[in-house]
Amino acid sequence: MRLLAMRRLQEIGTNGYAVDSSGTYVNKIDSLDFSRDEMTPTIDLALQRGMYTPQETSELDTLLRSAEGDLTPYLKKVLPLFIDEEGSYRTRALQLIGLNPIEVQPAKQTIPREDIVAVVTADQSNAERVRKIYAESKKGYKPLIASVSELAGMPEITIVKDRFDFDVYISIINDLVARMPRAVDEVIRATN
Repeated sequence: MRLLAMRRLQEIGTNGYAVDSSGTYVNKIDSLDFSRDEMTPTIDLALQRGMYTPQETSELDTLLRSAEGDLTPYLKKVLPLFIDEEGSYRTRALQLIGLNPIEVQPAKQTIPREDIVAVVTADQSNAERVRKIYAESKKGYKPLIASVSELAGMPEITIVKDRFDFDVYISIINDLVARMPRAVDEVIRATN
């Protein structure tokens, strides 16, 4: 999203804005600090893809049906694979839309910052997490926080939870490409 926003600022010749990138789950991923409900979609997808041994599959079947027990070791096994896969999709997608994948910043956690005038998220659930991060900081920073679709006045992007492949990924990227120019224009209008 950062590269799309930078491209829009360059297209309209706007100076005075810098674009940064962060994520609401970076620390959670690093520490594997997920609730059971947050782990389940990734584990379900890994089960669909046959990424676990027959013994692990049997154990997970029992754990998931009982709604008890620790799923963390099972998430830990597959999460790095999904992260690598997403990275390869991002590289391909950025090349297809004429952006340089080398310009992608390393992942960093969203933290409240005084110098931020707006936080644009991929979807509404991320916007809610950002609002919570800012509210819990008690620093009083009040940037504009909204999804790219909300700012663009377009329907929310549908994030498919039970399927993750390049077709799903490029569909999301295409939705972002369609929304980002309007979203950037709205941020500039709303913050001036």
